[in-house]
Amino acid sequence: SEHFNNKFLTKEAAILRSKAIRNGSITNEVYLKLQKADSYTGQTVISFEIIKVSEGLFLEFEGRNLLTIDINGESLPITENWTGKFIKLPSRLLKKGLNIVRINFENDYSRDGNGLHSFTDT
Repeated sequence: SEHFNNKFLTKEAAILRSKAIRNGSITNEVYLKLQKADSYTGQTVISFEIIKVSEGLFLEFEGRNLLTIDINGESLPITENWTGKFIKLPSRLLKKGLNIVRINFENDYSRDGNGLHSFTDT
């Protein structure tokens, strides 16, 4: 999809996605494993109801490393489906009704004022 290769979310891509997903059906659970290190790991579980399966659906995800992506129980190859900003949701793995996406990730603690920070008082 042309939207997948953009560097930012466009109005057209947002409209396309909003027409495919039932309003109010999106939930996002985030689990974090915080550690005394330069990075942390986590999992996000996103569920949503699709009204009509179509090409071009995606999620935004920015972080250092995706470890796994699972759509409705099927593993998704990371390298061809993640740009560093967007995760492509292939229509062959989506279904009308409830869909569940699980993403395991690793990310660095932020030092620039954005994101999750870790600070140790000395």
